[in-house]
Amino acid sequence: MDVEQWQSAAGLSKIWVHTIDERDRRFRFEVAAAGDEGKVVAVIVEDTALDPALHPSLRRLPAVVSEVVAHVGVSDLEPRRTSPA
Repeated sequence: MDVEQWQSAAGLSKIWVHTIDERDRRFRFEVAAAGDEGKVVAVIVEDTALDPALHPSLRRLPAVVSEVVAHVGVSDLEPRRTSPA
């Protein structure tokens, strides 16, 4: 697992969590946040971008990804807070 984070002076941020599943597929979860509130804006599996707004199963982050996002300061990340990639 790897985490990248960008933050503006205005408090907006992006968080990218890179993971690999048990089948060695690469995943990247992208979260946009303002303060401690965030939403999933994209999930990339290998090189395919998936829109969480169109794929309900992507609206829930794996527990380990949610924990990482919370660790970097986004504590209010709810499954219904999704937007197109």
